[in-house]
Amino acid sequence: MSGIGVSQRLFPEHYPERGGDDDEYFDLEDNDASEVNKNIPKEVLAEVEKELDEKFKDYPKGMGFCHIYWTHKKQALEQRGYTWLSPQDVANSDPHNRTIYD
Repeated sequence: MSGIGVSQRLFPEHYPERGGDDDEYFDLEDNDASEVNKNIPKEVLAEVEKELDEKFKDYPKGMGFCHIYWTHKKQALEQRGYTWLSPQDVANSDPHNRTIYD
């Protein structure tokens, strides 16, 4: 997939600053959080995710839940000595990325 987000593909007229070369722009499809966080062992991520799945098993998973989950995941990984970036952190690091998570 090219280096543009969904809204940029659907509404290119709203993004005149993009220019012609899509690959020069950061996009989560090409530079996702898993790539940024590849320094964290998979076993550690699995352990934290298992803990969070148990913690939030009865929690409503509606709009905004991803931010709650990511906050707890970041804290759990920081307690283990790792710096983890959520998909929103990655998106916020690039001014051309207009990805919004609910």
